[in-house]
Amino acid sequence: FAQGVGGVYRISDVALSGDRPFRVDGCDAAFTAEDLEPFSATRSLSTLADALLAQPRGSEKASPSRERSASVAAAAPVRLSAGDFVRIRSTEATRSDFAQGVGGVYRLSEVAPSGDRPFRVAGCDAGFSLEDLEPFSATRSLSSLAEALMAGTQGPANASSSRTGDA
Repeated sequence: FAQGVGGVYRISDVALSGDRPFRVDGCDAAFTAEDLEPFSATRSLSTLADALLAQPRGSEKASPSRERSASVAAAAPVRLSAGDFVRIRSTEATRSDFAQGVGGVYRLSEVAPSGDRPFRVAGCDAGFSLEDLEPFSATRSLSSLAEALMAGTQGPANASSSRTGDA
């Protein structure tokens, strides 16, 4: 399983007997406990945060290519599909129709082909417009947190208490 070395895989089967009791998704081979290392996303993020905090603060500037790619991404039109994750913005409509969801991250459950408020999220019957929703990217959120840590600032105050609605 050379292509899997260093990768993260879910254990798919554990045999009750035998000298190689573990199997992982995507591989027919069996493994011993010595072949596998437990993975913890929390531990990995903590290690990343510790490494970033150990670096000199504010000593690096964003590269021009990184700035260009960020501006291209910001200028791209937003296209949302059912299944995408979105953060509920604080707008008059969301405060009125889904106050408990404001600031939370939810999965789009429905996108109507037309209408002023074509988007619906899991756990709410109200419709939303693009102005009510912000596309959510875990990668972008982690990048923002890493940049904030490198700059010596704190991330969002509620980063650890983010609500997620997923039906």
